[in-house]
Order: sequence, then C-alpha cells, then structure tokens
Amino acid sequence: MSKEISLTYSMNWIRRLPPALTTDLPVLVMLVACFMLVPLYWAHIVTGVALIVLTAIHLWTRRGKVARLLRGDRRTALRRWRRRSGYMLFFLAALLMTVTGGMRWAGMPPDDTGHAAVSTMLIVAAVPHLWVSRRALRARLRVRRTGGARTVHRHRIRS
Repeated sequence: MSKEISLTYSMNWIRRLPPALTTDLPVLVMLVACFMLVPLYWAHIVTGVALIVLTAIHLWTRRGKVARLLRGDRRTALRRWRRRSGYMLFFLAALLMTVTGGMRWAGMPPDDTGHAAVSTMLIVAAVPHLWVSRRALRARLRVRRTGGARTVHRHRIRS
C-alpha cells in the first residue's frame, strides 16, 4: 500500500468516526479522570485543562443549539424554562469549577475556594444531562459510512 493511499485511508477513517466518539465521550472520560486523579496534583491539573478544552469543543460543535437555548423565543419561553435553567446551572457549575480550579492552582487553600463542592455539583448535573440527551447520544454513536470511505476501503482490500 502506498503512503498516499494509507494516509487517505487513515484520514477518512477519522472522518468516519461517530461524532459522539470525538466530541461527547471524551468529555465524560476526562471528567471521570479528573476525579480519579485528585491525589496526583499535576495529573489532576493536566486533566482539568484537557477537560476545559474538550468542553469548549463539545459546546462549539453545538453552537446553534446553545444559541437557541440562550436566545429562545416568546412562544417556548414558558415551556422550556426548566430545561434552560437546568443548562444554565450546569454551565455555571462548569464555569465555577474552572474558576475555583484556577484559584486552587494559584495556591488558595481548599476551604476558601470550594472547588470540591462545585466539582461534585458538576458531576451531579452531568447525570441528568446524559439522561436527557441519551437518544441524541445514541444517534451520534452510530457509524455513518460515506461514499469516500467505501472507495478508500476498496483500495485497501485490493492492495
């Protein structure tokens, strides 16, 4: 197999990955890893920064939904107040976790920052978030084959 074909195959394979594997599940894995690595100071900081980056990517891929959630319209304002307030609390918990983590990194004592309490609040808020978005997450976990991916796969078999 030539380098050109193998490079094309690997790039198409990455593009074929389900969106949940590239944007959704890494956030969950990193959130759990942050809790597991609390005793290891530098590992906890590195996974915390990775969690911030992955959460930003997670929100960026849904910027239309986030904008609709923030903006809304008058017809749906009454029906969606619970969902909006839940997501606002979730976003506030993530923001507070980031700020208090930065305060802890700067050297403030744990009692003054409340980082553990806010982080626990974020984990508690993540459970309903996963429950509410379970159908969309399942749909995003499905692999969608594209025509280009089939062509590359056919090249790989011939070699």
